[in-house]
Amino acid sequence: MERKDKISGVVFIGCMFVGMGLGDLFDNSGPGMLIGMGAGFLSTVLFEMKK
Repeated sequence: MERKDKISGVVFIGCMFVGMGLGDLFDNSGPGMLIGMGAGFLSTVLFEMKK
């Protein structure tokens, strides 16, 4: 597995956890997780485009 693939996976998981944390902070962990996952997918696409 290439290094960029590993980094994009870590960024996706990080965005998901940040979204869950922010959602939990505002008593809406479900929508927070979905927003975090969306940000993670977008960041993964950006890393793929830089290849």
